[in-house]
Amino acid sequence: MRETSSIRRTRLFRRSSITSSAALPAECFAKERTFTPNTGGCVFGNPSRGPRLCPIRSFLDPETGFPFPDNRIPANRLHPLGLALARLYPAPNVPGATTQNYRAVGKLETAADAYGFRLDHRWTVSNEAFLEYQFNRDTTKDPFNLLSGITNLPSFGVRDALRTHTARINNTHIFSPTLIHQARFSASFLTQPRTILGPQDRATPAVLITDLSNLGHATNLPQERRNRSFELLNELSWQRASSSTKVGGVVRYLPLHATLDLYSRGQFQFTGGIFSQNSLANLLLGVPTNALRMQGNTTRNFRTWTTSLYVQHDWRPSPRVSVNAGLRYDYQTPFREANNRVANFNPATGVMETSPKPLYNPDRNNFAPRVGISWLPFGSVVARAGYGIFYDTLAVGDSLFLLGLNPPFVRFDVKDNGPALPEFDLSTAFNEASASVQPSIFSASRDLPNPYVQQWNLSIEVPLRGDTLLGLSYYGQKGTRLRRQLNLNQPTAGPINSFNDRRPFANFKNIFQFETSASSIAHAAEVRMERRLFVAAYRFSRSIDDATLISVLPQNSHNLRAERGLSDFHMKHRLVSSTTYNLPSRRFIKGWQVQAIGTLQSGTPLSAVLGADVAGTGSPIVNRPDLIRNPNISNPTPSRFFDTSAFRIPAEGTFGNSGRNVIIGPGIWNVDAAVTRTLRLSDATRAQFRTDFYNVLNHPNFVAPPSMQNFADAPDTFGVLFVARSPRILQFGLKFLW
Repeated sequence: MRETSSIRRTRLFRRSSITSSAALPAECFAKERTFTPNTGGCVFGNPSRGPRLCPIRSFLDPETGFPFPDNRIPANRLHPLGLALARLYPAPNVPGATTQNYRAVGKLETAADAYGFRLDHRWTVSNEAFLEYQFNRDTTKDPFNLLSGITNLPSFGVRDALRTHTARINNTHIFSPTLIHQARFSASFLTQPRTILGPQDRATPAVLITDLSNLGHATNLPQERRNRSFELLNELSWQRASSSTKVGGVVRYLPLHATLDLYSRGQFQFTGGIFSQNSLANLLLGVPTNALRMQGNTTRNFRTWTTSLYVQHDWRPSPRVSVNAGLRYDYQTPFREANNRVANFNPATGVMETSPKPLYNPDRNNFAPRVGISWLPFGSVVARAGYGIFYDTLAVGDSLFLLGLNPPFVRFDVKDNGPALPEFDLSTAFNEASASVQPSIFSASRDLPNPYVQQWNLSIEVPLRGDTLLGLSYYGQKGTRLRRQLNLNQPTAGPINSFNDRRPFANFKNIFQFETSASSIAHAAEVRMERRLFVAAYRFSRSIDDATLISVLPQNSHNLRAERGLSDFHMKHRLVSSTTYNLPSRRFIKGWQVQAIGTLQSGTPLSAVLGADVAGTGSPIVNRPDLIRNPNISNPTPSRFFDTSAFRIPAEGTFGNSGRNVIIGPGIWNVDAAVTRTLRLSDATRAQFRTDFYNVLNHPNFVAPPSMQNFADAPDTFGVLFVARSPRILQFGLKFLW
């Protein structure tokens, strides 16, 4: 019996710098509890010591339609909740700036652990088995929550605690020198609660406000998921002189328990085109443009089974040619909710169906052939070619979980305020007596086939002098029936005050439907050179698709062809090199090894969006501007990484003509290194010391803003980079092997 184990623990602290257009500091309304604009802005602080100006324009009294007397909001008109939310803005700390006037340095704290062991045992000369277990824990405290949050201000962070347990039992039995049987059972358990960072009683609603930084914690917190996976594999292999055959099958059971506290604290949007004509003044008055909230039990338990059968045959028709061919069949049962607490929308009837069985039609046509060939045309030159189809498994996270957040199981209140006079404020938005517009719901297409990808490749490897190997490769990939989300009930473009009248289904607001109807195409050419302990590779590629992240809607759900553009992960150029060097055997450096990896790559693309609902569809942010020329420039800087003048605001009631992902973000220039030393403690025991240096040269690598925050109608922040990737990080590790 042999036992091996490994223990790893790392703790990383990373500082991130954020610049925000936080706009008004709390003093604007905290001391005098009044709000006084003038031609230069608003006066705050102690007037006897001289005015301090904030960039706020004149505004109107929503009750009369005329300016406030002396352009001042009286103290008795300030809404207590609006005032409390506005006080969440930090005071500016960039001297002399009226926009981009706040900069914060946050500490991203990550603690990671990994423990594992493996036991191998030979029962007989023809039968052996192993047991393997692995535990991983990764806890991150992010003060900014830039991934899923709504703001780039601190104090609205997230705590993400991920834990996984994985166990495998494998048995291999040799019936004869040509017949081998393998059976394996594996189970994995994943738990991931995500909560707000800090006291839970301080969680705030989401405040979306035009021209200023948003406020509040993420609308999808707190949440938790508990994934389970049980897999049984059975396989037989026949080995012959010039060929081999493998036949097998895999059965998986995938239960999921999840809770998503979506919009439970409410979301309020404040725009400047109505009421006081100023978004911040509307916040202080407590009159949002719209409000939404979801209430009810959001805990759901989903189940699915998958079955895979496969056969593969390898043979050598000649000493210089090898061929392999195979066929795989995959089937996944439609997801079901254990307690039948789901509802789906039926476009054919225009009604919600409670606990439909099944949720969608099963897909039983997933046959996946694949073939490959390897050829030695002359000498040691190797040429390879291959083609295959690969099916993917649908997951509950692909918006299927959201079917459990439909009425009657939860209540989803969506309210639009009056176009001229406010009909509700922050205190009365969700009163029972206050009428709510039609609810927004979630849907999944009745035809939901599994996504699949066709892949093909062609490569040639040529040996050169001095143990150098040169490789030339081409890769292609075509994705079909890929995931996307759209709004079935999106209004056509038109006047903002009539968008509900232009919806296809009058009894509902938005109908967010999950489909597998997107497609993609990608091509890549690569040159690779290897020589002993040095490897370098350059790749030139292009990837195009017609769907972005599953949570991001298209600009026009009735014109999906307009969404075709560069993929979110498109990367035109990428150069990677790695090397390993054994230091000379001298007194103090004997046995030390140095490793280094360098990366130089172009940026990934992003879109320009509008914060205002110019198209009049009730869906701001997904609106895109007009594009009048190429926005990419040859000399980008953090304050201007693309040409902002290449975009303009489209006419009211129309969609912009800018496509998806027309802006190329900043690239990456990075070098990582490691120094290791292995000590032999005994014949069977070793100890390894390792020091890792991430971004060893401490080069600033800026991050492009998410498309959902790249507002063309916010000129002070449009085209500006606020976030940089990690600076230099050092990590120390010690491993024992026995």
